[in-house]
This record gives sequence, structure tokens and C-alpha cells, in this order.
Amino acid sequence: MTINGFDTIIYEKKNTIAYITLNRPRTLNAYNVRMRDELYQVLSAVKDDAELSVIILKGSGDKAFCAVLT
Repeated sequence: MTINGFDTIIYEKKNTIAYITLNRPRTLNAYNVRMRDELYQVLSAVKDDAELSVIILKGSGDKAFCAVLT
């Protein structure tokens, strides 16, 4: 199952595993306000899903997991 409608993350559920992918590879998956809000939404849903046994958090692209701009 994939939940669409997010701009900065991808959420997929396969059996008892949730995959959350930070999806801003052009900016090295830089954390911003929109990503914060989307992560809050998906993590709130994941917290209440009794079928899940693990969450895997990953970054898209091949240069960085996540960057924080200061």
C-alpha cells in the first residue's frame, strides 16, 4: 500500500513493514517545514497502525540521507 499526496516523502506499507522515504534528492533531502509537517502526518498514522512491526526511514538519491540547512 502506498499513500500518495505528499510532496517531500514517500510512504509505502508492505505486510508489517512501513517504508518512509525522504524524497528531495536535488537538495540532498534537506529537511524543511513541509517535510516536517508531512512526517508528522505519516508518523501519527504509523503510530496507530497495530499491523506494523517496523519502520524503515531512508533517503532518496545516492548522495545523502538528509541534510539540514542552517
